[in-house]
Amino acid sequence: DIVTGATPNNVMESLGWVLNKPEVVTAYLNQFNGLWGLFSGQYIGALGETNTLLIMAVGVYLSFRKIIDWRVPVVFIASLFGFATIIMYFKGMGWWYPFFFISTGGAMFGAVFMLTDPVTSPTSIPGRIIFAIGVALLTTLIRVKGNLPEGVIRSILFMNMMTPLIDRLMDGWPLKAIKRYAISIGSVLAVSILTIAFTTSASSYKAPVVPEEKKQT
Repeated sequence: DIVTGATPNNVMESLGWVLNKPEVVTAYLNQFNGLWGLFSGQYIGALGETNTLLIMAVGVYLSFRKIIDWRVPVVFIASLFGFATIIMYFKGMGWWYPFFFISTGGAMFGAVFMLTDPVTSPTSIPGRIIFAIGVALLTTLIRVKGNLPEGVIRSILFMNMMTPLIDRLMDGWPLKAIKRYAISIGSVLAVSILTIAFTTSASSYKAPVVPEEKKQT
């Protein structure tokens, strides 16, 4: 049988992506069997992307076999976790929030199977790191400030268009130019952090609106 329903991100979007009341957090997570349910895929979602733990295991295997570059998914997930932590501190939420951020939607699926595509990602290692940070930044902004149900796929598509530009900027840099690479990556990360801090300061919890029953006359 096929069952449809609201995904965790759909419900979170309707609440404004800010849950700082313990009773609201508990009620929300209980809909999806808690954080363990989110990581183990015990909720309604797209086929193949809900079981975060299984996708992580596949990612470790592919990295061990050197089929994918492990830096890309690690930097993406770490950046996504870090950006969600910034929002957590700004809004007084618990540590469940950044773990929720990396366990729902297409975050882990995109990190392992889509960001690592060798054709559409930058060729240099520093370029791939900048690419992953950019996808994490756009994903966070689309999720928190946009009206779209999922930001991972759109963020990847947008950064794919930036791949030629990233490769051109990194072209000709010697591998030993560690300082130059560090400054570039640090600048991108600093701008991303400031952007997240600035744009999410106005986010707030939206209480669910319960429609009133029509009075019978």
